[in-house]
Amino acid sequence: MARGTPDESVYQPQVEAEDLPRKHIPELSPDSTARGIEAIGTALQQKYEQDSQVDAGNKLTDLRLKMDQAVSDAKVNAKPGANGFTGDVLSQFDKEAKPYTDQGGYLGRIMGPGLARMREQVGQEAINYEAQAGVLYRNQSVRDNVDKLATLASTHPEQAQELTGQALAQINGARLGPDVTLESARYAQSQIAKSAVQGRIQTDPYATHAALLKPDSDPVIQGLRPDEREALLSRADAMLHQRVSDAERITSMQEKQEREAASAALSGFIVKSQSPEGLSTADVLRSAALFRHDPSALEAALNLASGKTVETDAHTFLPLFQRAQAGEDVSADVYQHLGRDLSKDDAQKLLSMGDKGIPNAHQQGVETINGIFKQGVFDKYDAEFNTRHMNAVNDYYAWARANPSASAEQATAQAAAIAKSYAQVQLNSFSQTAALPRFAVGNRSNLNPDATESATLAAEKAGRISHAESVQQMGLIQQWRSAMERAQVQK
Repeated sequence: MARGTPDESVYQPQVEAEDLPRKHIPELSPDSTARGIEAIGTALQQKYEQDSQVDAGNKLTDLRLKMDQAVSDAKVNAKPGANGFTGDVLSQFDKEAKPYTDQGGYLGRIMGPGLARMREQVGQEAINYEAQAGVLYRNQSVRDNVDKLATLASTHPEQAQELTGQALAQINGARLGPDVTLESARYAQSQIAKSAVQGRIQTDPYATHAALLKPDSDPVIQGLRPDEREALLSRADAMLHQRVSDAERITSMQEKQEREAASAALSGFIVKSQSPEGLSTADVLRSAALFRHDPSALEAALNLASGKTVETDAHTFLPLFQRAQAGEDVSADVYQHLGRDLSKDDAQKLLSMGDKGIPNAHQQGVETINGIFKQGVFDKYDAEFNTRHMNAVNDYYAWARANPSASAEQATAQAAAIAKSYAQVQLNSFSQTAALPRFAVGNRSNLNPDATESATLAAEKAGRISHAESVQQMGLIQQWRSAMERAQVQK
């Protein structure tokens, strides 16, 4: 092939070399640029919306947590019956939600439905709580009123039916709902009937005991539950036994006083028989009434009036002397031997040594026990209270006879120890069975009545309990205080 002649087998470009780059690089038009910017804007908008959704969710969650705490605080500080509770809670919600409801833009728009739903939920919760608290408050108010009427029934048992009718009228007007109304009505009938029967037991245990055995004949007793009737029957029975015991004790004390009077009269006759004017039969007969329960004393006095001289028999005198020296009352035996084998002088010696009643020092011990066991208003229905008092006095009498020369200080200390031992038994029983005050400071074995009373007053002031419940709690605290002070273990 000649030089310069084209070889057709080799590829020959159809364009000029300088034109190749321009032909293969695309050109940017105004339309394509706008579409790119729009795509970027869309992506940014989507990111903003997604971030706003997350931000809105976080804000709604925080607001719900804050409102839950606000509702809890409002429940603690709610007024009696929670009156106005719902309005207060919704006002608090609106205040907390205002920064979000005032906010415009996309965030404000997406939070709107969530805030509305939350307000509805919080409002419904508040409405439910206010309704329930209202029922509970009315129920408690009804029960407080029943307790007051029951107290009246204990002092005016004859008005029990009228007081029950008054309680039932209030219950029916309180709109407590059928179940609570029925329960409250049963409570009223039971409490008022029980208090009335307790009052009747206190005044006439025999007649009340008989009525309890025939409940169908007494409309008030018909209002008692079977277990309450059995408990009151036991109380009436205990009261009957106590009255019999008290009567026997009074009789025993009267007889002792009569023996002491006869002994004093006989001692006076002995002295008069040794005087210049002497003792006449007429003198003895004028005092015969003093010896009506002891004919042997009258016979001894007549022997004195006869002027008969009697020598003392040592076998008679020595045992009587030893018994009298130990503090025993030997006057009855002296009467039997005076004028027979016991001289006037020895008889007078034995009578002066014997028990002429509790001396002044020992009487202070009795007064100490009576002071510790002074019956308070809350001891009225304690069937064992008088029994413990009587047992304490009996134990003290036994000690006094065994310790005739004890000083007033010793007698008072011994009496206090005996009384406290019985009071401690009563406290142990009371602390295990009595209701613990609602705001008790301490426990059953270590209650602080003063601090408990302060806590109860603070609760009433804060509106956590009603005034009626506060009064009821104060009565319970006073029961604890009385039991503890009597045993002298107050903390």
